[in-house]
Amino acid sequence: MTEGVTKLGRYSLEKNSLYVNGFHLTAITRKPVLTEAAAKLGYKFSFRIINENLTNPDSQSSEYKAAVESINNKMNQLYHQSHLQNYFVNCTVTKLRIGSIVVDCKCFFQPDPSINRAEVERAFQDGTSHATGLWLGSSYQLEGFSVDNLELAIEAATQRAPLQSGKGNFRLNFSITNLHYSPELQDSKSQMSQVNKEKIEEEFDVFRTSSLKDYFIGCTVESFRPVLGKAYTSVASVCKFTLDPSSGTLQKEVVYEELKRLTQGFTKLGLSYQLEEHSLVVDGYSPLKTVEQERSDFIFHFSLLSPDLELAIEAATQRAPLQSGKGNFRLNFSITNLHYSPELQDSKSQMSQVNKEKIEEEFDVFRTSSLKDYFIGCTVESFRPVLGKAYTSVASVCKFTLDPSSGTLQKEVVYEELKRLTQGFTKLGLSYQLEEHSLVVDGYSPLKTVEQERSELPFWAIILICLFTLLGFILLLLLCFLKIRASVTGKLLDS
Repeated sequence: MTEGVTKLGRYSLEKNSLYVNGFHLTAITRKPVLTEAAAKLGYKFSFRIINENLTNPDSQSSEYKAAVESINNKMNQLYHQSHLQNYFVNCTVTKLRIGSIVVDCKCFFQPDPSINRAEVERAFQDGTSHATGLWLGSSYQLEGFSVDNLELAIEAATQRAPLQSGKGNFRLNFSITNLHYSPELQDSKSQMSQVNKEKIEEEFDVFRTSSLKDYFIGCTVESFRPVLGKAYTSVASVCKFTLDPSSGTLQKEVVYEELKRLTQGFTKLGLSYQLEEHSLVVDGYSPLKTVEQERSDFIFHFSLLSPDLELAIEAATQRAPLQSGKGNFRLNFSITNLHYSPELQDSKSQMSQVNKEKIEEEFDVFRTSSLKDYFIGCTVESFRPVLGKAYTSVASVCKFTLDPSSGTLQKEVVYEELKRLTQGFTKLGLSYQLEEHSLVVDGYSPLKTVEQERSELPFWAIILICLFTLLGFILLLLLCFLKIRASVTGKLLDS
């Protein structure tokens, strides 16, 4: 459309001046430079595993691949925890033989006077020796082993142009679909949390078989959280890399693409975990546009080559400015599985405090919404009984801070967004069941309940009620008067 960002209608463009939301792609692409990497010391290992059998010799079979992956991980872990850890590069299984498994494996180290076959063998001996024999990790019992020198290994590497991001630590967030969420996962001392934390961290050692193997240190799982509207679990983690100055620094895009490649398009992590393939975010980066991202504005800036003219064109898909001037909204709603107790009205009681804190935390669902950039937080103000019901009504206030350029916020928008985030206003998080027609935002609700209809009588109906009441009172007085008169008349006739 612009002939490689060189023309816009009658304007000539400077082809390297285009920026899209801060992203810039220059027209110059550096060709890869083939350089010779540093020499590495290599050693060949052979050992037999006597407590496991391999029945399928096909290297493409799931059984074979699982065994290779498991042994690779344990060999790498052994040397990363040894006295040679500062020089260790990686280990790779080269062959497995069927029966009680015979393993051929190669391990590489950075050259150093202290590294020799005897030291490498001693580190392996120390890492596998236990009271009951030789064990690789806790899974594989070994019978004998040998370590032989390989010739000096020279690896030719195609280097990328120096990477630009200066970070060595990357925050990874993703979801595991076959790890069903349980509150126990959020307790870092629980067995469920510790087992899954350790297992996921071990599976991340897949980086040791990648193009980033020379830089990868390890990953740490920081927390588990529920996924909104799903039964599975979100994982927050940090992966650390140490970078050689000659190779530049590391981009989050590279980490993203490498992990995606290592996990079959980000669908599997090891043999245990199934991944939600679009859930991976590396330091805020994901190339997959979410619905919210697609709604966001795009700003284009470029420079014109016309001598005395500079032009900035802003193309934006903006909503019409919102009309309500409020940033705070009063939300009232009912929770059907929170049975009302007078204790809830005592703000100092444990029941009140626990539910107040939990509901306020669940309102953080707004942070995943189209209003995430404006949301500050919600505060529960009170609990009340629901007339004729056993459950509880909640009064709360939600606060938003608005960017002037985006207009201000309507209560209708808050209502519809919260309804969308809570499955039609039926569930708030995993704990609370909602009365779906009970939500009122600053007096607004498109759904008229029976109670609302009864409470909003028209003016003419009120006048009629008053008139009929007055008429009834007059008739009552008239009846009393007639009765008294009849009684007096009867007495006079008797006398």
